[in-house]
Amino acid sequence: MPRDTDDAAKGGGDRAEDRPLTGAWWAPPAQSLPQPSQPSSNNQPPASWSDQWAPPSDHQSRFSTQPLPLPIFAPVPPAPIRRRKGRAALIVAAALALIIGFGLAAAGYAEFVNSHSPKAVAERYFAAISKGDAAGALAFAEPPPTGPAAQYLTKEVLAQQLSAARLSGFSVTDTSTSGSKATVSVRYSLGFASGTQAVTDKLSLIKHGSSWRLTRVAGTISARAGAPGADRVTFAGRPLPTGPVQLFPGALPLATDTSSVIVAGQPAVKLSDSPGSVSIEPQLSAQSKNAVEDALDAALTKCLAATSTDPLCPMVSGGRPVPGSLHGTLIKKVADSGAAVGLDRDDKGLISVSVDASIDATWKVWDFNNQQVSRKESTTVSVKALSSVDDPQAISWSASNG
Repeated sequence: MPRDTDDAAKGGGDRAEDRPLTGAWWAPPAQSLPQPSQPSSNNQPPASWSDQWAPPSDHQSRFSTQPLPLPIFAPVPPAPIRRRKGRAALIVAAALALIIGFGLAAAGYAEFVNSHSPKAVAERYFAAISKGDAAGALAFAEPPPTGPAAQYLTKEVLAQQLSAARLSGFSVTDTSTSGSKATVSVRYSLGFASGTQAVTDKLSLIKHGSSWRLTRVAGTISARAGAPGADRVTFAGRPLPTGPVQLFPGALPLATDTSSVIVAGQPAVKLSDSPGSVSIEPQLSAQSKNAVEDALDAALTKCLAATSTDPLCPMVSGGRPVPGSLHGTLIKKVADSGAAVGLDRDDKGLISVSVDASIDATWKVWDFNNQQVSRKESTTVSVKALSSVDDPQAISWSASNG
């Protein structure tokens, strides 16, 4: 039997070694791959990686149709190299710090300049005065006042000035600067008991280093008091000074030793009027004046009573009236008759009063035969009397009546 026929009979005519190595039915013998070890802590492949796994052979790659197995743990790629940004961030932070520092410095400098400007100094100076802070006000002086005239620049005297008239409503109206000199115009109000006085003033300043100072923090005044009652007036609790004195701007620290006497007007001192002179004019208070007028009405009514025989009572003028014979009633009250009531010129604490009183009267006169003759008519009697600042209701008749 031929070999081919014999072979076909033995193997069904198709030998395995004669079939081409193609087709899905064939696969390379299974290989038991070693298990890779765990990667190291720095994610680097183990040193024996190549010993545990190797790429498939050319024969396997060429003829295998199955996906190639992969290792359980693939190698971890090395971490990318990061560029250090610390230096750039530091530079940015430093630049921001410089910008903020320059901004704060500029703002601080601007605030310092504004707080030490001529306007700010004037505002702070008058704020100290309005609070009674004499030491704070003196701190703005260049140079500070000295000598006997400055003895009234104390917190006690300033308190008396503010008691006489409260300083309020301060404002700066104008500021002019020329080199190291400046002028600030201001206005404020003084609240006297008799009313409010509007004041305008000017402050002179000079530059002292990086700030400004006032060339004058007090006004110099001389008090003149030639009117009656000046002896009842006190200046800062003392008698009126005979020479110039220095005071902070505001009301004069004047007072009297009795409520019956007040100081007329609203005497004050300003910086721009220094040196100056202030006239002190005492006068009778309105309450005391009313008390004197009422007391005079009562005294006249008593004198005009039918039972009165006081020879010192006022009499009609002209002819030869019989003393103590004037009787009748007042047509008008003394207060409605234009009475002149005020401090006596003799300046002895007395109050003088004079009035032409209208009376429905009866009285007697001596005729040529020295006989008493009665008269009855409405007439006017010139009345003069004295009272006292210590007791305005006490009336005494003047010898010049009639």
